[in-house]
Amino acid sequence: MGCTEEGALNAKTGMVAVVTVQQFCDRGTLFGAIQRGIFQPGGTWSPRVARRALLRTAAEVARGLAHLHSLGVVHGDLKPANVLLISSRDDRRGFTAKVRGQAGGEDRAARGAGALEVWQEKLVDQE
Repeated sequence: MGCTEEGALNAKTGMVAVVTVQQFCDRGTLFGAIQRGIFQPGGTWSPRVARRALLRTAAEVARGLAHLHSLGVVHGDLKPANVLLISSRDDRRGFTAKVRGQAGGEDRAARGAGALEVWQEKLVDQE
């Protein structure tokens, strides 16, 4: 199977095509942001605003996990390095958090996928 033009596949009936869709997370990981002191008061953030930014980020991560769980996916490796940040003009913090992880082997087998799966579900702000 090959491509004749950008976005077009020479797929034939019975062939399997695996397509990976990714979003560039330009702000790095939550781990890196914590190391840089993103939730520390100072600069433009007062202690109250810094605390609210931390709690809002934790809530986004929790909503992301709830979404994965609603799909029957257990993350299994939640840590700051697996939370990606993407710039956002609509958010006061300047970023939105996304959960990155791998579907468990049992889920992968049940869906018939043999390759490593990466979940990057957009977390919806429910405020």
